[in-house]
Amino acid sequence: MPITDPLPGLPVLAFDFDGVIADSLGLCTAACRTVAADMGWPGTLPDNPFAELEPVTFEALAETCGLDPHAFAAGVTDHVATTDQCAPLVPGMDHLLGTLSTHAQIHILSASASTVIRRFLDHHGLTPHVTEIHGRDHAGSKTEKLKIILKSHDLRAMIGDATSDMTAAIAAGVPPVGVAWGWQSEDRLTAHGASIVAHSPEELSDHLHRLLAPPR
Repeated sequence: MPITDPLPGLPVLAFDFDGVIADSLGLCTAACRTVAADMGWPGTLPDNPFAELEPVTFEALAETCGLDPHAFAAGVTDHVATTDQCAPLVPGMDHLLGTLSTHAQIHILSASASTVIRRFLDHHGLTPHVTEIHGRDHAGSKTEKLKIILKSHDLRAMIGDATSDMTAAIAAGVPPVGVAWGWQSEDRLTAHGASIVAHSPEELSDHLHRLLAPPR
């Protein structure tokens, strides 16, 4: 789903969305609680039900609750898409994306719906910085999507906050870069192969600019 015309010849940086760019844990957890209750689940989800999931998807969460994965994921996706609320932006990510977009194409790979991501980008004024969205409505796993990008682009890194982002990047042959402010812990990201775990958007920006620098 291209949303801006890319500058020719620029390398690509692939970003996860939830937890990396969008501070959406509260919004998504609330949606999961509502849908789980509507489906008759008697339990109570913790404040971060994704902390130890592998992969970090609504389907995987449903399986831990004994709920139908496809029905649960569809219900949560619809709930998030139709709510009036928009997730907050992770502070500093607007500056990071704005700076990097002059040196790289920014692609977003996410288990969230493309319409939700696009609404968030529009709301926070980030749409001009993002080249393409690969949401849950696009076929294929995250690894498969990364491999498709690799066929026609110079993909320099996959940036994520979950173990499944790291393992997808490694499986596709892409450097895995973690962030410590997302849905899963730094220890989990490191254990699953993160080449580095950034503790702030500023630290992440420095690392990505080094990845984008031409070889000496």
